Amino acid sequence: MEAVLDWTGGQPFLTQKVCKLISNNPENVPDDQEAEWVADLVRQRIIENWQVHDDPEHLKTIRDRLLVNEKRASRLLGLYQQILLEVRTQKSEVILPTL
Repeated sequence: MEAVLDWTGGQPFLTQKVCKLISNNPENVPDDQEAEWVADLVRQRIIENWQVHDDPEHLKTIRDRLLVNEKRASRLLGLYQQILLEVRTQKSEVILPTL
């Protein structure tokens, strides 16, 4: 479950979607390789060719709502970029112990 939440950030729809993909997958999750297995599944079934795998059409609905107004879409994408850069900056900061 931790690997799923790492990918979804706890977002209910995505968490449900990934859990459903896992339960419908005939492969067994290899021991001690859960994170890699889930990452591959998410890449194959949600990220790559997501339009084909979007059933029910939830992600397409989100895309359409975001892009209906070009000016708003540009503003939202700019905001998303700022958030993404801030998260990357926080993750790359290393706290060194003081001696």
